[in-house]
Amino acid sequence: MGLEILGTDAAAAVMAVVSSPTEAARRAAIRRRVWLYRDHYQPILRQHISEIFVEPTVQHRLQPFVPLVGGTSFLKRICDELARPLYAREPVRRVLLPGQPIDSPAAAPAQEAYSALAREMCLSAQLDVAARLLVACNAVFLFLRYVGGVGLCCDVLTPDLVSVVPHPSCPTRALAIAYTVAESPNGRPLKYVVWDNRRYFELDRTGSMSRLTPHNLGRMPFVEIHRRGRLGTYWDSTTGSDLEAATLFAMLMDLITARKLKAQSHIQLAYSGESDGFVKDQVSDEESILMSNGGGTLIPINLESDPSALLNAKLATETTVASNYGISRERLNQKTGDVGEDVALKERVAELAHAMVHAEHDVFEIVKSVSAEHPVHSIPAEATLLVDLGQLHNRVDRKTQLDIRREEKSQGIRSAVDDVLEDNPEFCGNRTLAMAFIREKMGEEAIVVEARRTLNAPADASPDTPGQVAAANGAMGPAVRDGAMSRDEAAEQARTGAHATTSAEPTTTDGG
Repeated sequence: MGLEILGTDAAAAVMAVVSSPTEAARRAAIRRRVWLYRDHYQPILRQHISEIFVEPTVQHRLQPFVPLVGGTSFLKRICDELARPLYAREPVRRVLLPGQPIDSPAAAPAQEAYSALAREMCLSAQLDVAARLLVACNAVFLFLRYVGGVGLCCDVLTPDLVSVVPHPSCPTRALAIAYTVAESPNGRPLKYVVWDNRRYFELDRTGSMSRLTPHNLGRMPFVEIHRRGRLGTYWDSTTGSDLEAATLFAMLMDLITARKLKAQSHIQLAYSGESDGFVKDQVSDEESILMSNGGGTLIPINLESDPSALLNAKLATETTVASNYGISRERLNQKTGDVGEDVALKERVAELAHAMVHAEHDVFEIVKSVSAEHPVHSIPAEATLLVDLGQLHNRVDRKTQLDIRREEKSQGIRSAVDDVLEDNPEFCGNRTLAMAFIREKMGEEAIVVEARRTLNAPADASPDTPGQVAAANGAMGPAVRDGAMSRDEAAEQARTGAHATTSAEPTTTDGG
């Protein structure tokens, strides 16, 4: 199978897709989201200013404020909120062999090979970037291949760089993938590299094919990650439009607010008199002088206004859109004032985790094929992968977190190693390092316990209830036995630590 099943020339089939106006519009639309995530917002905002404000003079006076409103990066905030928990810690990737238990010694060579290849690709960092961009773009591609002298490489391709030839019988599956390798200064693609499951080649803007190379991978070396299912087409171009619209609206409100703050003390002048004496089509603002040739009168009009309405509109829009993605801070318990967990946010993080776990398995399948070219590391074809993204960070206070841990341990689904890894993200999910950390802390605690035993000091000793030293504890028993003190006095002495004094005199016998 491959492009030949279309029954036409491969280059012509790809050019029919990449050169279509629909594809150009899709790529331009998704590029705006990529730019907004990467804070490259100025070209987008300047274009919107020219579309909204028709008067060139007004456009010109708004342009200087564009660099000042980049702090409103709403789309990036939502993407990071959803995707950050997935790879905040290094996931656990276990390589399994058929018929062998987890962590079997027989799987150790394959495990070491895949761990080394994952480090070589910077896999976790690349998947972290892919997860964040997936929220904004709805689709992300990972391109894996072996480069001589460099090693195994993994690149993240956003949908504005990729075009897909869909399968004629299943439009949601890619028959071939073309990605841009050269662009003109205005962003127009000049050269593509095209892959199907049998070959790859270069294609320029005229449709000329070059450097045709067969491969034996049996599939395209791309991991196609989609945020959710699609309805009869390969691309989902509309989901997430609310993020883009809210981001642009917020930036526009900030822009108008900044402009309003500059002109807040502006007094507008109105002309009253014969219209023949007034020059028409004059721009009226705080920086312009109104020209009049007649005997009319200029009347001042106070234009001062409070910009809080603009800021409230921005806040309302951001709050509404954020709630669509499960990000809210509603208080579930109004009586105690406790802040409840963001249940809806966890659900959306779980949806994203589901997509990324599938991506992890697809990466592993491609690495098994590509690693055959690697001079050092290779993975058996029969190996499989078990991925554990770890405990996703709960948005709860510390006490609630400890209660959750205690309950999970009672159910046998958590260990102290999980606690250490959650509290120490710098360990990057290394369970061996976490166990060494536990042994070190337990050794220090053993020293403290040994010192308490030597001194016979109670674990709950305090300045108010210091307890007794060993000598005092040993003396109380004989004192009660011999009648030197009562049981109540001995109990009080043990509670307060004060040495009681008695008036009992030693007894003597006759003839002593």
